[in-house]
Amino acid sequence: MSIRINHNSNALGVQGQIDRVSQKLTDSTSRLSSGLRITRTSDDPGVAITADNLRTKLKALENVNQNAQDAINMSKSVDAALAEVSRLLNQGRAIAVQSGNSAALSTSQLQALNDEITAIIGSVDRVATSTKWGSKNILDGSSSADVAITNATATTGINFQGRLSNVPLVAGLITLTQSVVAVSERIDNNVTFASSTAPVASGAIQINGVSFSIDAGSDTLQTVLDRINASTSQTGVQASLAGPVGAQFVRLESIQAGSRFPVNLLDPSGILNTNPSPAKTLVGTDAIATALIPTENGVQPIEFKGGRMPGQTGMFLTDTEGNSISLGIGNGSASLLGGTAIAQTTLGNQTRFQVGTDSGEMLGMILGDTRSSKLAANVIVGKTLASVDLSSSGGPQDAMQLFDAALSEVNALRGRIGSFQTHTLESRSRTLSVMNETLSAAQSDLIDTDVAAEMTEFTKNQLIQQTGIAIL
Repeated sequence: MSIRINHNSNALGVQGQIDRVSQKLTDSTSRLSSGLRITRTSDDPGVAITADNLRTKLKALENVNQNAQDAINMSKSVDAALAEVSRLLNQGRAIAVQSGNSAALSTSQLQALNDEITAIIGSVDRVATSTKWGSKNILDGSSSADVAITNATATTGINFQGRLSNVPLVAGLITLTQSVVAVSERIDNNVTFASSTAPVASGAIQINGVSFSIDAGSDTLQTVLDRINASTSQTGVQASLAGPVGAQFVRLESIQAGSRFPVNLLDPSGILNTNPSPAKTLVGTDAIATALIPTENGVQPIEFKGGRMPGQTGMFLTDTEGNSISLGIGNGSASLLGGTAIAQTTLGNQTRFQVGTDSGEMLGMILGDTRSSKLAANVIVGKTLASVDLSSSGGPQDAMQLFDAALSEVNALRGRIGSFQTHTLESRSRTLSVMNETLSAAQSDLIDTDVAAEMTEFTKNQLIQQTGIAIL
């Protein structure tokens, strides 16, 4: 074994080992004090870049989750405003019912009720025009879809609240194909008469709950028909003679069309029919039409069903979400069987929310128009909620129909907004929370220090350093 004095290579080796261990101790101290396994890119370039991308994603998720919460808060504000509109409409309908008792009301009392209902409708308009989120109006139609009729012969009215199958509309052409023609319910009675002046048996009949007393001594078939037709506004039924001359029978037919407008006859005396509760000759059937409507998920086929409403000459069709289409034709038309373009949709200021971290991950909420001039627009021809006038002829009855329709539309809108909040926004918020947890865990696995392992390594290197120093 050689012995050297000028160059102590063994000591130099120990010194080098101490330097390397000291660097490891410095790195361990940095990891332990910061809690991070990656404190600089050179520690692990690949992991450092991945961790930085995750950090960007997590920051975006924080903002996106806040966006979702803002959207939820906005939908709550809209629902609160619509709840007030619903309260006002219920109050207005109660007044309309009260005003229907016109025989017991003086002119001044009726005017007072009319003034009150006018004030209620004014309050509905104030809620619609003053409800805002920030500076954005949200119930005056500026956040809804605008549907312009392009075929006024086939279509007289369209009332869309802006969502179909919970999907926002987009600009485009709407076409309609009718597959089923509406049918008015009818009873062809089996007692025959020689003419309209023929005598009738005594007794009573009841049509849709309205009773008619008949006296054989003073009534003829014609007076019975006249009496039934004078009550058409109550029964919804019109009476006429049908069949061959000399053996005519009474036909009772609904003046409306569709399944909602029945004809029920009770004839225990056999005046018009030997069957006390005769079967229907024709059963009321709804018209069915499919509209192809442009939405954010592509063109959607939406089924509309309905019939001819009181005061209308065409069909009033609705879908399951309260959207409606009024056809300008009685029961249907061959012109609609091949798919007829009826309208063009354009969008207002659709309310949109960024609910994802990438471009295009957005949700849209198109709100309705709750101004009185837009509510109940397809119930009575030429009238809306703004048209209510209790002092006019038939005003209270019209008012009840208009308030009922307005309530139905507002409640349908509340239901859609509630569904959007619960099943879309809140669901998205929960998903974002899970994504945040998952990405945070992934980032932790990549860059956080395993303190137990690092302390073990630190202690080992510290002992090695101390041993090396002792050797020197």
